[in-house]
Amino acid sequence: MHEYKAIFFDLDETLLDFKASQRAALMRTHAVFMRDTHGAPSFDALLANFSQINGALWRRVEAGEIGPADVKHERFETLAQTLKLDASPSQCREMADFYEASLALSAVCLPKARETLERLKETHRLGIITNGLSAVQHSRIQLAGFKHLVESVFVSEEMGVAKPHKAVFDTALGHFGVLPSECLMVGDSLTSDYQGALNAGMDFCWINPEGRTIINGMPEPKWVLPNIACWPFVEAV
Repeated sequence: MHEYKAIFFDLDETLLDFKASQRAALMRTHAVFMRDTHGAPSFDALLANFSQINGALWRRVEAGEIGPADVKHERFETLAQTLKLDASPSQCREMADFYEASLALSAVCLPKARETLERLKETHRLGIITNGLSAVQHSRIQLAGFKHLVESVFVSEEMGVAKPHKAVFDTALGHFGVLPSECLMVGDSLTSDYQGALNAGMDFCWINPEGRTIINGMPEPKWVLPNIACWPFVEAV
């Protein structure tokens, strides 16, 4: 198996169960702002619409059309319009802030995620590269028990640019002082994690629990795993 000096991990749906955290944060938001409001949407309607809107906005971040910080309030403004909520711009901002604070308090580890990092830390330099909001991601990394297991965390909001932009990976490589050929990127997203690894010239390990196929003529990644629990522990240089 190939030898690497450093391994960079995506966070959500690679190490942490983002869908579980999003659901919990939205349940709190729904209970506080909508449950007892006449004509308010059901939680299922809120979850379905929010997931679609949030996903679309983060795809725009990946494309460089908007910045990571723009997502925070825009998703709730769009949600209010879509669900025809009787909410002013200030109320939308209040919901957005509440949701973000709630999300920051939820870190559901995927099976064997922490154990994988603990074992790899013995032989490799580890980092996390994540698209997201700084306060949320740093809090969740701390709660998950990952902070002491990785050397550095790179969050798109802090960097002002998001995966798959090459600058994100160049910053991480420069910080570690390693070459792209000496690193492995691990993630679940083809459009941000894998495309970013390709842009940077890094090998990629695809976490692919749903058995999806490669898109847009991408080459097959170096490794494909159904989940992080199946990690093939690589040898250190």
